[in-house]
Amino acid sequence: MKTTDQTSTLAEIHQALVKAQAAFDQNNRDDLEECLMTAGFALCRLLPDELVESSPDIWFA
Repeated sequence: MKTTDQTSTLAEIHQALVKAQAAFDQNNRDDLEECLMTAGFALCRLLPDELVESSPDIWFA
């Protein structure tokens, strides 16, 4: 069962990906990059602790 924090994070990921699609459709690379980084960081926050060390370091910079 998902916690409120997980549900909130999944909503954040969804919103970032919707915005990324819009940026892609508009060929706006800067916004696309920002949206994908937001989604990627949020995904990393959902990882179990034992997998965090294998996550890309950029998300935690």
